[in-house]
Amino acid sequence: MKKKIILWGILMVLVVGVIGFLLYQSLFSKEDSREPDIPNLFTDQDSKLVFLLQNKEVEITPGEVHGIAFAMRNEFDIYSNFNYNIEYVHSTFSCQISDKSYFDSWIESGWQDSIEIEGDEHFGIIGFNIPRGAPNPCTVRYSLNVTCISGGEDIPYASEFFEIIVV
Repeated sequence: MKKKIILWGILMVLVVGVIGFLLYQSLFSKEDSREPDIPNLFTDQDSKLVFLLQNKEVEITPGEVHGIAFAMRNEFDIYSNFNYNIEYVHSTFSCQISDKSYFDSWIESGWQDSIEIEGDEHFGIIGFNIPRGAPNPCTVRYSLNVTCISGGEDIPYASEFFEIIVV
């Protein structure tokens, strides 16, 4: 009888261990990663910079914090250094504001950075916080400008625009 209890105990420990291992694998496996499949974002072979936005635009409600994800491709065969920054381009007449600093203040994080890319791609997020009371409807165009550092100089590498539509 004692042997049976010991065998059942060992069997239960093994079953619980296998179930725990399978649960761990399903939660933390690379196949279930929440990060986008960056290589598949570059549908255009010449594209160096893409946004995870449909039609390069996003609708944001005042008072809402929102992140805009982007991916950048390193077209060089070696480890490379890049700088990027977000720049206000213009806003529509319906915004009734033309102050660049006002629209720059919407950028909460990721507005500029220096990055080193050892592999093929880099993934980043730009955080926006549209203040309550922001004019709406209002469309604001920003540009993500990337330079490659070569010989101590910033050489233009890629630039893409995106629009925030305040609704």
